[in-house]
Amino acid sequence: MPNKSSASHRKKIAAAALAIAFSLSCLPPDAWAQGDEAAVLEPISVIGARHKVRSVTDTAVPIDIIDSEELTNQGASDISNALRALIPSYNVSAQPISDEATFVRPVSMRGLGSDQMLVFVNGKRRHRSAVITFLGNGVSDGSQGPDVSVIPAIALKRVEVLRDSASAQYGSDAIAGVLNFVLKDRPEGGVVEAQWGQTYEGDGAEYRTAANVGFPVTKKGFVNVSAEWRQADPTVRSVQRDNAAALIKGPNPGEGNPDVEQPFAQIWGNPDVSKDLKTFVNFGLDVDEKTTAYAFANYATREAEEGYFFRNPNTRVGVYVQEGGKKRLFLPDLDTLIPSSSTTLGKLYKDTNATTYETELIKAAANCATGIGKARVSENEYFDRADADVVDEKGCYSFNERYPGGFRPKFTGDITDVAGTVGFRGSLASGMTYDFGYTHGQSEIDFFLRDTVNASLGEESPNQFYLGTYTQTEQTMNIDFADTFDIPGAAPLHAAFGFEWREEEFKITEGEKKSWEKGPYTALGAGVGTNGFSGFSPKVAGQWSRTNVAMYTDFEMDVTKDWTLALMGRWEDFEDFAATTDFKLASLYQADKDFALRGSISSGFRVPTIGQENLLKIQTQIDDVTKLLSQVGVLPVTCVEAINKGAKELEPEQSLTFSGGVVVDAKDVSMTVDYFNIKVDDRIGLSADKKIIKGDDCLSANPDVKTFKFLGNGFDTRTQGVDIIVKIDVSEPLSRSFQFLANGKTELVLAANWTETEITSYDTELDDDDKTVGSFIDAGRLIQLEQALPKTRFNLTLSHDQGKWKGYTRLNYFGAYTETHLDASDLLIEAGSEVTLDVEVTRAVTDALELSAGAENIFNNFPDLNPYAGIAGAKYPESSPMGLSGGFYYARVRYSF
Repeated sequence: MPNKSSASHRKKIAAAALAIAFSLSCLPPDAWAQGDEAAVLEPISVIGARHKVRSVTDTAVPIDIIDSEELTNQGASDISNALRALIPSYNVSAQPISDEATFVRPVSMRGLGSDQMLVFVNGKRRHRSAVITFLGNGVSDGSQGPDVSVIPAIALKRVEVLRDSASAQYGSDAIAGVLNFVLKDRPEGGVVEAQWGQTYEGDGAEYRTAANVGFPVTKKGFVNVSAEWRQADPTVRSVQRDNAAALIKGPNPGEGNPDVEQPFAQIWGNPDVSKDLKTFVNFGLDVDEKTTAYAFANYATREAEEGYFFRNPNTRVGVYVQEGGKKRLFLPDLDTLIPSSSTTLGKLYKDTNATTYETELIKAAANCATGIGKARVSENEYFDRADADVVDEKGCYSFNERYPGGFRPKFTGDITDVAGTVGFRGSLASGMTYDFGYTHGQSEIDFFLRDTVNASLGEESPNQFYLGTYTQTEQTMNIDFADTFDIPGAAPLHAAFGFEWREEEFKITEGEKKSWEKGPYTALGAGVGTNGFSGFSPKVAGQWSRTNVAMYTDFEMDVTKDWTLALMGRWEDFEDFAATTDFKLASLYQADKDFALRGSISSGFRVPTIGQENLLKIQTQIDDVTKLLSQVGVLPVTCVEAINKGAKELEPEQSLTFSGGVVVDAKDVSMTVDYFNIKVDDRIGLSADKKIIKGDDCLSANPDVKTFKFLGNGFDTRTQGVDIIVKIDVSEPLSRSFQFLANGKTELVLAANWTETEITSYDTELDDDDKTVGSFIDAGRLIQLEQALPKTRFNLTLSHDQGKWKGYTRLNYFGAYTETHLDASDLLIEAGSEVTLDVEVTRAVTDALELSAGAENIFNNFPDLNPYAGIAGAKYPESSPMGLSGGFYYARVRYSF
């Protein structure tokens, strides 16, 4: 899809810049002069409030503050898992055998997709991951969100969670809320820690070392450096597939192929993660009394590998057997001489005489099968070494010779993430504060596949391939101002305004030729491209970019001493979409010193990413009817195949959010209860599988691909729920009952969420007579969107700090959910609710040295068993919100200085 830069859009950028310049010109002449009473403004001290610091119980919208100790005192080495244990409305699962989604797992907050949540670092927008999730358990299918796993927990001072729509404040994507990762800024001291752990099953060992250290920069600044290195071994939660078990019992039990025997033909579990390095640097320096320079940057890299579906040597179409699965696929040598001719098949192929070549190729292939009694396929017929010898004598080849017992491709992602921000913030002589910053971020992932073939190349196919690269690059520049104005006879008016410019670019780099090449055996039905995940051809590769500009304003005022009102608005214009204006109205009423009411109403939006608009890929999935593997295309809406099925250019999602809640803030008890209702129209998601009916455009080089899907604004949803946070200081009653707990602090925290999503409408597909012949989403996708996540989740944590001893016990509840196993609408798993218990104890050996030991899921609980395990070998539901690994125990040593 070409870029749509235009002169009119450049004029809009210039007009927005002139508006900012005009605002600055209206300041008094001495506004830039230095004074004695300037105060430097923190960019966002608490997310959602631009002008001053507030406590989380003194805000008109729900905000959570998670400090560094809560994040680092856990067994979870991935920050997404740590946040899942602390934020009930935050969901992330293991994502086994999910293509790119296994490497960058999609997260969900308040039941919405991973790209409907905005992520900040130090108050600055974080770039998206290069990964577009097409196997995201329905909720995040087709989403492209940020990769929070590249952020090391040891680098964080705190995490701020704004659980409310914030598009009117921060722009596109902030429909579900905002996560702001605030970096440590200490100018001295540090901490070094090492942790080891593994599952109760004896696999999944994790090794992690991390360090954070601060250095002074003169007497007015700091540099704070953090680094983490991690390695995680894979886990296996599989049973033997029925068809693989039959192979093992047969006369030819996986000859030369360990995948069938050691230990399972199909592996479900966590991927193998290596070379996982995460670094962050945070810098600040007071240039003068009114100005602070700041900068922060990160570099992260990791490599992860997952196993794909098992390829059965009797049934895998396009590799072992022909279309329909009734005859084996034999590939004549291209040096074969055509009868009554001096021409070989290879010469005929090179001369591009397609019709004659295909005719002679099919004849030669039929001759290959002569005399082979097992040319026809059934579960009880095996292609053995004697058969292979006969085929060889005839100058033919079968992939049963290379992988006689079947094969399981191994998919690898090599991820690199780098970003940097520089800026200045300070105050003017008038008291107005400002923040000017520039951010550049990039996410890149290289894809590799081994233990597989490009069947269309025949015997010349290699076994490992470089498939290509996705790259997401973003630049953001913003300038923000805030001030407080005295209003005669009224409370002061807090005001903020600003301007933002952003550019994003998505690039697909071509893979090696043999990963996508259409070889000489395509006419026989041999699959084109690497089996499992096709490499990126020149037709797929490309580079696309877009810019947008935005202006916002923000007002807040105490109407009375007990009633606060806030009004926010944002205008934003993307070069390929019409401009949008969004608003937010929020209110906080302090009924008395311990009780308050709050609420908000806001509009929001999310613009489709340029990656979503342009990506084309071919993936392997289980056919909904036959339960056999099949090749499926994921097409951009510009492809003829998609247009013939009603695809239209993507448009922005639109949202309307209502929220209301109560706040209790007494001596030893604080509680917030907040209801939310989020309506999203024109929500972007993957269509149901579509059959190619006419036209041949994007899939012309892949005749083995018979079905496809595409992204579209195909449905509307309403998501509603309740968040409950209760904190109780129980130190005094416990110390009275248990004397040994005296002089310590004990806190009980309940964090609970109930969320329900309903699809209110979805698009239908009409024929030429306007009769309904299909719908954008099918029954399976409806179930995924409404039931894939548990409606109820809560964590109950009891923590105690006795000085030299401290620890916690956390009860985790995961409600019931429904899985469409293997994305098949007739393989429904009605999984029940589950409870796990986490425990950690820490002993301070000295003032500097701490030793910790703990266990997550200490009673080694697992999800319900999968009733369809024999089909693909998954012992448990693959999308289980509690994970698949079971209990995990660990030990940690930490040294502070």
